[in-house]
Amino acid sequence: MTTLVLQLALGLQPPWKMHFQQGRERYAAGDYAAALSAFEQSYQQEPLPAVWVNIAQCLRALGRNDEAARAFRRFLDSRWGSSQVRAEVWEALDDLSAKPAPARAPRDPVALERFRRGRLLYDRGDYEHALIEFRAGYLAAPTPAMIVNIGQCLRKLDRLPEAAAAYQSFLAQRSGDPQVRAEVWEALDEVLRELDRRMFKLAEASVQFRRILRDGGGTPELRARIAAVRKEVLGGLVKIDELMARPIDVQALRIEEAAGEVAALEPRPLLRLYGRPRQHRRTSVHARAR
Repeated sequence: MTTLVLQLALGLQPPWKMHFQQGRERYAAGDYAAALSAFEQSYQQEPLPAVWVNIAQCLRALGRNDEAARAFRRFLDSRWGSSQVRAEVWEALDDLSAKPAPARAPRDPVALERFRRGRLLYDRGDYEHALIEFRAGYLAAPTPAMIVNIGQCLRKLDRLPEAAAAYQSFLAQRSGDPQVRAEVWEALDEVLRELDRRMFKLAEASVQFRRILRDGGGTPELRARIAAVRKEVLGGLVKIDELMARPIDVQALRIEEAAGEVAALEPRPLLRLYGRPRQHRRTSVHARAR
């Protein structure tokens, strides 16, 4: 009787929900191949981003880790889901991409001093000079953790495509403790969301400019200015894509040497050493000198 009632209830649901429920039941029973088929059918009928997580979990249980990682990325690329769900998916993806941790770099005294100076400058809010110090420290003795510090400075300086590239470069090297990696995943996720928002606005502006030019409105001078701005907007979109498509090149990073000497660096006990900054969650300087 209970089974009949359940079947009747499911019969009133749209097909995608029926397949989704079947997938959950088969997954709970340990029949991951059948669950995968049901979730895939559910997605075909109603392409909800959340289903990619279930598909990924089935693929993972079947030992198809590369496909599972791609499915997790499909979900993350949709920018869908709560912060907690996305953090769990980042963690699952991180587990799938696990690699042997590289050997620690030697304790280079020049790099350590640059790190110390960069940390103090960062805590002071002087992100431009902190970036200079962290970059110099990395070039003296490359360590993946220093890339996080570079990414944090870039984010504070609103150089978001480069910050995203720095975070991705760190995560690709499989270093750092799980807590640090979780915070970097979250920071990357927040940066990508903000970049999506900005890129959408740029694309929307480009469409509006194109419409004005197509309709023939405005004086020739105004149309020329609109055409130039549209070209600049499109160029900006291309540049963002290019910066995010490749690993961070620390050597080629643009830095602005400020005129004059930096004030004497003395520790200021206003914030705890790795305290959270003012505007973003979990964007403190994570790396520690090794």
